[in-house]
Amino acid sequence: MVKKTSLSESVILRDEFKRKFSLWELYRSFVLTPRAMSKLIGNNKNKLVDKHFVERLQLAVTEVNGCAACSYQHTQIKLSIG
Repeated sequence: MVKKTSLSESVILRDEFKRKFSLWELYRSFVLTPRAMSKLIGNNKNKLVDKHFVERLQLAVTEVNGCAACSYQHTQIKLSIG
């Protein structure tokens, strides 16, 4: 008998792509995130990049990195915008 799980549980329980990040990678992400976010916001305001494309790109990067929380959140955002 196969146990049915919700989407969030299945994402959290997924372990085939779990990647551990180093302290250096964590530090760099905190240092570089504000600039990247300002660029994303600027691109969004100027309509330089389609938001559907950005979300698909974020889903792809999240899948490569294997972050369950990010994968769940980006999937929910993508489902809400179509």
